[in-house]
Amino acid sequence: MRSLAIAMALLAVACNPKPTAELGVVAPVNLVDQDGHPFGRRELADHVWITAMMFTSCPMACPMMAQRMAHLQAMLPKHAEPIRLLSISVDAENDTPPVLSAYGKRFHSDPAVWTFVTGETDPIFASVNAAYKQALGAKANFSHGDTLMLLDGDGRIKGFYGKDDASVARLFADADRLAVVYARAAAL
Repeated sequence: MRSLAIAMALLAVACNPKPTAELGVVAPVNLVDQDGHPFGRRELADHVWITAMMFTSCPMACPMMAQRMAHLQAMLPKHAEPIRLLSISVDAENDTPPVLSAYGKRFHSDPAVWTFVTGETDPIFASVNAAYKQALGAKANFSHGDTLMLLDGDGRIKGFYGKDDASVARLFADADRLAVVYARAAAL
């Protein structure tokens, strides 16, 4: 099944050789993952990231997004190898690594493919909001828990997507296409 997904992504790249447009770059900051390890540009490299911004004490939107991310995690084996999931907390004061780890376990996250990070996220949120306005118009405001993002291994924002099935299908198609671009670059 994975080879079929990769073959389809290669066909998509052959039909449309331009990868998804860059909308902005996530501001570089010092983050830590759910295990307390540093997470930054080096950890982003060589992967394509399906990303959501959240916080663990959020009562409504974030648990629904986490359920959606768990569903995406289950779908990953059907898609290109370098695709990973990233949940970025916007509440560093409360979302410590142990809290993120427990939250991830609540949604059966596999740390090999789904990473939770915390830290100084105000610059990240600001850069994401600016990119969101660029993509959807000056009056649009990014809201945590409602929107998925596609990031490349350099932290460039490649797209914003809803949580509905049609948006997720587009997200995975774009992620597969981007993963093929990464595979080509690595082969050179």
